[in-house]
Amino acid sequence: KMRSILMLVAQPEFAPPPRFQRSMDACMACLLHAPQGCLKFPGRMVELLDSPDAEPLLRYLEWLEAALRGLSPGLCGSPCRTVL
Repeated sequence: KMRSILMLVAQPEFAPPPRFQRSMDACMACLLHAPQGCLKFPGRMVELLDSPDAEPLLRYLEWLEAALRGLSPGLCGSPCRTVL
């Protein structure tokens, strides 16, 4: 089971893009701390999406989602759902 995870994290693509933590902090503030179906601090989200950080962030998250889906189903139980 650990072999699949180790193979994932050993890939060069696993390294997050620059300012990843700052971008995720903005997403967390705007989405995770808001009531369901709402967006807090829309200006902050617009700022992130208009920034040069947006494209590398989205590309990384899409890669990570696909990589996690490719892991053995036995690692996360059944059914396995990826939430990014």
